[in-house]
Amino acid sequence: MAFRAIVMASLVAGALSSTAAQEPRRLAEAESIPLELASALAASGGFGGEPQILVGSLPEWANSRLVIPQGGALVGSAFLGPTVVAVVRVPTEADSAVVHLKNEFLQHGWKNPPPPPVYGGGGFRPAATQTIPGTTDPTRAILCGDQQMLTLSGAHRRAGGTEITYRLISSTGYTICRPAQPPVQQFRSPYPILYNPPNAVEGYMTGGCSNNYSGGGTATMFRSTLSAEAIVEHYGKQIVDSGWTALGTIAGRTWTKKDSTGAPVEMSITVSQSGQDNGCQRVDLQVKTFRKP
Repeated sequence: MAFRAIVMASLVAGALSSTAAQEPRRLAEAESIPLELASALAASGGFGGEPQILVGSLPEWANSRLVIPQGGALVGSAFLGPTVVAVVRVPTEADSAVVHLKNEFLQHGWKNPPPPPVYGGGGFRPAATQTIPGTTDPTRAILCGDQQMLTLSGAHRRAGGTEITYRLISSTGYTICRPAQPPVQQFRSPYPILYNPPNAVEGYMTGGCSNNYSGGGTATMFRSTLSAEAIVEHYGKQIVDSGWTALGTIAGRTWTKKDSTGAPVEMSITVSQSGQDNGCQRVDLQVKTFRKP
């Protein structure tokens, strides 16, 4: 509220010169604050105090940290302590402008946020929990520096081009760039963490998949257009990346029938080839009895 009051006071001061001449000027950096700049900075406020507004420039200490893209025009900035909000105009569309600008910041020493911390044991996880913050929306990006976090967000201008808002904050506490780590667990799960395919629809959510089998191990259920071979490859890469070694190839087939009570029974046969001795074939036969539907 204090920030908005400053902006409104500056606008009124520019319009009513006779009144402003009788009152002390609160912002000495410019004779007037452009309406568009004041509106953009007000929309990205949250300073918690009275910031200083600069027209067409950045505070000196931020010049070495913030990149203005080629062809871009710095409209202005507002700052309070280590927090800076700046507005830059570029002639390109929002998604391509932010992606290009993000790459420029990466070349200047900024980094992408780390993957989100993993809580709990191993096993299957939805693909969404693997997503790094700030990577799903092409008009928005989050970057990490030395105890700093930078947010870039682009918005289309009616007059054409894009207005990119920079928000730079400094923090020694926990942020997206420095997430809190999960506590050390006394029991360590033997399973690696496996993320489901990106386009998989969780079967438990839709109700279309039933989990009426109870047994050992861990499992997941989802709907996907991927083939069985592609699903195995998807998880296999993650398993290898987590330190496991593949021991040859596996082939199998499953049959089903109903027992005397009408409950479905599945019998599976798998043939695995040892990675140590290709001439050695192992055949496993497994029978599962499911609850009667």
